[in-house]
Amino acid sequence: MNIKKRWLYIGLVAVMSPASALNVGGYTQARETDIERLKVYVSGVGSGVTAANSLAEPALYCQPNELSLKTDNYLSIIDNQIRDSKALYPSPEEQEDFQNVPVSLVLTWGLMREFPCR
Repeated sequence: MNIKKRWLYIGLVAVMSPASALNVGGYTQARETDIERLKVYVSGVGSGVTAANSLAEPALYCQPNELSLKTDNYLSIIDNQIRDSKALYPSPEEQEDFQNVPVSLVLTWGLMREFPCR
């Protein structure tokens, strides 16, 4: 395993570690009760996903160079993914399962959807 792939793997494991991962259910609750702490968490997750993406070949998403994403952008992307999940996972069982998905993964999916590589 080359060094770039090793660091990508370490970064992804760290970002998506279940021991410290905030899931969609926790995110939704924190969005209403502890937004400042949530912003700190999401900022860190965003930095981790961005770092992992910079090492990925091919990249997971292709953010325009002139665009600098901030915490509020990450929150909006996560919120959009959660909102759109109702169409992707319409059954109550699927929605319940979606509540357990780590926010880091939801943000990654959102960034891939928002900034596809062409």
